[in-house]
Amino acid sequence: MLGIGKLKREKQKKIQARATHTVVRRASQVQASKPDSVTRVLFYLSISDMSQAAKEAWASLLPHMTDDQRSRLAALMETKFLDQATHGIDEHLEQELAHINAKYANAQT
Repeated sequence: MLGIGKLKREKQKKIQARATHTVVRRASQVQASKPDSVTRVLFYLSISDMSQAAKEAWASLLPHMTDDQRSRLAALMETKFLDQATHGIDEHLEQELAHINAKYANAQT
């Protein structure tokens, strides 16, 4: 019989996996449609957790940036967003891998 804590953890893992799948799917949809760098930056600003003042400051800089600078900023924001979206999964996989390595090491002795 599973304890309440374990049930909650399992439910949280399922919710996180679904949310991450949705985020990755939406990100791939955005990338598939190849929006311009300004649209990409504005999209990532809109979903960012930075303050409204910071968002407005970045948006006000866009007209003064070159195409290359906007593209690099969009790529940076996309990378940061995807890193945050998959952070929990990375930790889970690292723990699982450590568990497997320990189990394998114990089996060798």
